[in-house]
Amino acid sequence: MIDNNLKLANFLDFENDVLGNAMDWAIEAIFQNIWLSDIWSKPAKGGKHSENPRFEKYRDMSYQVHIFSGVAMTMRVIDYSYPLIKGNMSDEELEAKLKRSIFGYLYHDFNKICGSDYRMEEKTILDDFIKSTFNELASELKIDRDNVYQIVVCTEKGTSANILSNEVDVTPLNFEMNFSRMSDVLSSTFNSIRMDTMPDIKFGEKILIPGSAIRSIKFSNTNLLAISSLIKKSVVLIISEILQGKYLWSDQNTIYYVKGSKDIVDIDFEEEVRKEFSKKVSTIMKPENLLNLNDRRVDNSAAGFLDQTEDSILNFTKNNENLKKCIHLGDIKLNTVEKRNAAEKFTDFISSFKSSVFSFNYRFTRNREKEYSLRDGLEIKEYDESQKEERLRIFLLRYVQLKKDLNSSSAKEIRNRIEEIVKTKYDELTSLIGKDAIKTVLIFPMLLNDSSIKWAQLLDDIIRDLNKKKKSVDYDHVISRVVPIFGFNTPLPNVPTKYSMSMVNGYPAREEGKGERLYGLRTNGFNNRLPTSKIGFGRIDKDSMFEYNIRRNLIPDKSGQETLIYLRFPGAIPYLDLSNLLRKFMGLKSNEIIEVSKLSLSLEEFSQNNIRGIRNDDSFFLTGIDIKKESDILKQLLNVLDIANKTKMLVKVSYSNAPIFEDQLEAITFDISSSILSSFSWNKIRLNEIEGVKRVIEAFSVLANGSLVKINFDDTTEIMLAYKLDPMSIFYFAHKRIFDNSKDKKTRGFGRQFSQRIEDIRKLGYEVEKRGDKKMKNIEELAKIASRMVYARWEMSGNDRTWMIRDPLEAIESTRAKIKDGEKRDIGEFWDVIGGTLNTKLRRDRSDGKSNWVPVDEIKKFSDALIKLLKEDYNGKIPTGTTKSYLINAFEFEYMLTKEKVGEKDE
Repeated sequence: MIDNNLKLANFLDFENDVLGNAMDWAIEAIFQNIWLSDIWSKPAKGGKHSENPRFEKYRDMSYQVHIFSGVAMTMRVIDYSYPLIKGNMSDEELEAKLKRSIFGYLYHDFNKICGSDYRMEEKTILDDFIKSTFNELASELKIDRDNVYQIVVCTEKGTSANILSNEVDVTPLNFEMNFSRMSDVLSSTFNSIRMDTMPDIKFGEKILIPGSAIRSIKFSNTNLLAISSLIKKSVVLIISEILQGKYLWSDQNTIYYVKGSKDIVDIDFEEEVRKEFSKKVSTIMKPENLLNLNDRRVDNSAAGFLDQTEDSILNFTKNNENLKKCIHLGDIKLNTVEKRNAAEKFTDFISSFKSSVFSFNYRFTRNREKEYSLRDGLEIKEYDESQKEERLRIFLLRYVQLKKDLNSSSAKEIRNRIEEIVKTKYDELTSLIGKDAIKTVLIFPMLLNDSSIKWAQLLDDIIRDLNKKKKSVDYDHVISRVVPIFGFNTPLPNVPTKYSMSMVNGYPAREEGKGERLYGLRTNGFNNRLPTSKIGFGRIDKDSMFEYNIRRNLIPDKSGQETLIYLRFPGAIPYLDLSNLLRKFMGLKSNEIIEVSKLSLSLEEFSQNNIRGIRNDDSFFLTGIDIKKESDILKQLLNVLDIANKTKMLVKVSYSNAPIFEDQLEAITFDISSSILSSFSWNKIRLNEIEGVKRVIEAFSVLANGSLVKINFDDTTEIMLAYKLDPMSIFYFAHKRIFDNSKDKKTRGFGRQFSQRIEDIRKLGYEVEKRGDKKMKNIEELAKIASRMVYARWEMSGNDRTWMIRDPLEAIESTRAKIKDGEKRDIGEFWDVIGGTLNTKLRRDRSDGKSNWVPVDEIKKFSDALIKLLKEDYNGKIPTGTTKSYLINAFEFEYMLTKEKVGEKDE
């Protein structure tokens, strides 16, 4: 399956071009075609297996990822051992063998894709599978199905090819078999095993990298996600440039590399990490992104971390949304003649003060059809370099207005000038400036070109004020929380009182937990159980402030969402790039790639064009939607199902932006309290359950609005919650969707999209606890018999569709009521009541003289079937109230479905 919206790319940095060429070919010819294919989307590791639970102890890994990681890791090892592997082969010969090897490894676990016997003895299954997938590619590579089978057997069973020395050319496929075997071993080993000692990495029996030469650096399971990412990047650079080692790959908590000329103990490793980390922080964190203005104050979240400069302020003002915050107008309604006249008069006056950046124009207010606001008159022009100085001055003026504690001589001068102007023009401005006249921005055009103002001095004073807070980040402490080897001598702090405890992690904290310091942290899921992160005495520790400020620079969405979506590769990987796919999930356009990043998952690739990359190792994080109600969770779930299915990553969704991370086995986990998730047991979803969960949601969606694509999340959630109270209620909503909501009385049939989920709806409706599908079979049989007595037609009335079950139930109730011990009688004793009711009704309906025939045998069968249903599914009792209504709705659904199945034509 090829998806033109998905573009996998290769940025693996090989020292040998032959490997790069082979990897480029593999991505384009194979991985691009299998990544989104349903055929290949089976669990290679993990998954839900009721028939064999032992597989569930492994971490979920899709077949595509198993192949990709194995190939990438083997190519990394071959790059390190290139002369030994290549031998006397030409570049062309080696490249051909690599391609054949990758092709063979692709099929090494074909039984998991085809569902065949684990012994793999039926070679024809493999033959057919190759024919249906990459038959032409096999011909191009000159590799037949016998060759592939030989590679498969070697990989899975460790046959003689792994025992014999590579020096003995037993078979022309010796290279390919060893490649496939090593790929499988590497991908599997680093997926599920925590190793105290490293195994030798072998190509056949030849040791390419002895285990004693492999080093690892462990990282903590920390919620300092952004900091951890930058430290990992720093460590990889140190491995290569200072230790002279060879980086191999990484998983969530470990970086693996081949020992170089120096070891960690030979250098001041902590100092080197600190230096590189500091460089990356200064490269990625942009102080202008940590500035914010509102109508009351200036927030500088960079304070204590980064210095604001003239350049950072200029960069802040280049953005018109930021500049709009500097030219903040109150929402004063121009809803009286006096105010409209004042606004027009002000327009005439202020137009004589030219500005290259913005203007005020209120002449349009003569149109009284709309209640205009003062804000409607502001027009800001697109940025160009000629506006730079004026935009800077706008920021300076607004800063002085908002920072009343700035008492420099230049600031006092500005305030005096503003007071003079407001006093002089008070009559013209009185109805437009609101309560705080000194904070009006309407007078800015009168000041921007005032040469008597000491602008340079004012800029210096404001920069000094922005940076007056002492640097507070202890890099040693931060690094020790991420890299455990630095933390042996770092004592844990004493437990603080609740009022001086960080709402994030319980560490001592002094900083007030203001919103700008809590990027993405509006949540109540903190360790100390504070009811909200924005209460007056809420505090946040320095490390967490630092973390969230880095996140604000790494995540394109600046709004600070409540939920965190954390993704990580299921095993070890040296590289992966899913840029286009992930950009699509975030709703970004293709022309935003440079500003936002390529979102590559690579420990090595870090270019200047990618300085806003989210995570650049084996994992990264995104912000999710704000969750206010259950339908928001359903929307988030559907989005996450799509992300997991298409990226093949493990996904964790948390309502706390400081989640506690643990070893995750499932493809998707939700750390969110939700009725929907808990009711359907969706807090943890295995890889091979993803499609089933999506189908369930789609089934409820067609009940809500008849669509698989355009989901009404509020209505769908309402139906799902009602379903959990009584599964049979699903047929009530089916009735509403099919019959009650039809605007066209001539509507015939279930509808195309509804029909695609009929079986899912039936399965959901009849799954009652552990009773299986017994009820489904009983109702289905009842409907089939009914359709043989009276053909189902779409133009039937509601009464005509349901009388065959409703009337007998009412007749039994009525008869029971007349009998003294009616309630104690066995339901089977009312068999003749059912038959009599049906017989009478059918004879009356056919009294037109056309036919006196009544299907006596079918009436008997129907009576038997209804008695059986009441005994088995309702404990021999007549259902009442909504339970009875749901049963009638289910019968109606099945009755009309018999027509769809039989396909009979209307008479």
